[in-house]
Amino acid sequence: MTRSADSNAAEFYDYELPASRIAQEPLPDRAAARLLVLDRASQTIRHMNICDLPDILAPNDLMVVNDSRVVPARLHGRRAETEGRWEGLFLSEVVGADGRRLLRLLSKTRGTLRVGERIAVVGEQGQDLA
Repeated sequence: MTRSADSNAAEFYDYELPASRIAQEPLPDRAAARLLVLDRASQTIRHMNICDLPDILAPNDLMVVNDSRVVPARLHGRRAETEGRWEGLFLSEVVGADGRRLLRLLSKTRGTLRVGERIAVVGEQGQDLA
């Protein structure tokens, strides 16, 4: 269970996640919600339920709750000059020195992107979006 992949590489975040596996609403019995538990000492993973939390937590443990939603962050495109495939993973939005909105992305493409190179963003069916 060691972390061998570079978490700054787009490949680190590239995995299949069918939409049917993403919860759209809470379970009627919230205590039955699933919980993935990593034991760092033994490097083991256990599949448990939220109702098991009292048995897992020890005095003075800190629990961090994430109340965020999953957003589609993967972009597909073509390099304008070469027509080569390009894939980007949205990280954040920043404001440039000139006041323009800029997107921070992890990029995956054959070869190296050059400063100023243009990417044509495409939809799932390959149609131009921008």
